[in-house]
Amino acid sequence: MHLALKLVGVKAGDEVFCSSLTFSASANPIVYENAKPVFIDSERASWNMDPLLLEKALEDRKQKGKLPRAVVLVHLYGQCADIDPIAARCEKYGVTLIEDAAEALRATYFSRKKAQEAQKERELETPESGTAASASPTPGYSSLRRPAEGCSFPRMKR
Repeated sequence: MHLALKLVGVKAGDEVFCSSLTFSASANPIVYENAKPVFIDSERASWNMDPLLLEKALEDRKQKGKLPRAVVLVHLYGQCADIDPIAARCEKYGVTLIEDAAEALRATYFSRKKAQEAQKERELETPESGTAASASPTPGYSSLRRPAEGCSFPRMKR
């Protein structure tokens, strides 16, 4: 997660939106970079990030002229977050989406398995024995896909 934030260019003073119901490892790397984690509350159905609350927070930051550098979305308790509307909102505002599927490795989202999606793309071993999936010829870089690159379904596994 720390490497993902560095690759996005998170620096001191930046805000990074993060799921509110998660393990501290999702927010700690944000703080390591002297950025500010802004927690987006969960929806009742999955306990994952609420797409409507994300939309409100993104619109609020847009009105203030300072969008977050990234959104860290945690797929929690073996369940995928409602990724399609979340990815659409990140793309709409031009904010990079980083997914953490460490707690939902065998989860499916509309019959799409997170792990299978990652295996279809290039896999990179990480120091924590996890994998970072990338479709980029540059190892590791597009584990985080910026909306401007035309990718609306970023994947990042720890």
